[in-house]
Amino acid sequence: MEPNNPLEMDDPAGAGDADLRSVGLRSSETAPEKGKPIFRRLGITIFGIVLVGVLVFSGFYIGSHSNRASLAQKMAGTVVLSEENLKKLIKSQHLTVYWTGAVVGDSYTLFIPKSGVAVVRYLPPESKITDSSTGSRLVATYLLKNAFSLAKKESLKPDNLGFINIDGNAVYYPKTKPTNVVVGLKGLDVQIEIYDPGQGQSVALALFRGQIQKIG
Repeated sequence: MEPNNPLEMDDPAGAGDADLRSVGLRSSETAPEKGKPIFRRLGITIFGIVLVGVLVFSGFYIGSHSNRASLAQKMAGTVVLSEENLKKLIKSQHLTVYWTGAVVGDSYTLFIPKSGVAVVRYLPPESKITDSSTGSRLVATYLLKNAFSLAKKESLKPDNLGFINIDGNAVYYPKTKPTNVVVGLKGLDVQIEIYDPGQGQSVALALFRGQIQKIG
């Protein structure tokens, strides 16, 4: 192994110097494009998601009335779900979805833009579903062959930092965007991307044991 291989880092650099920027989620095996806002590579923008939710589903009550919403609405990220309802929805549709565990007081949304991609959005108590997503945590699941090897390969690129975490998964993130961390799960065709606006939060969630969990 070559010297200074970022996968040998015990404590990834940059975790304490997070620079809050726009978010980019991966939807293919290629490296993320720099500067792309969240969901852009999925063919839409978060503004588009919010606008659709407001215009198309404005006649629906959300949150406490989520049981009245249709399945399509719930899977479009336009319905606020409790932890229990999120788990029931994922189980009923036989979806493969990961997150970083429940947060006390938070609600959630689930967005399924296409087969093999799922995004869980965390909504703190003071947040509204129409707020910008960049103010809350997002955890995306990508069904991707050779996920571990691809993440390890990306970590070796000069613009990225990476390491093998305590669970044995390959982790990397752009040096200029430590708010976005990608994790290739060892032995599974699954990659996870974590976005959190808090300083160093995304890296910490990818580093420590048991933070990334399958729902259901």
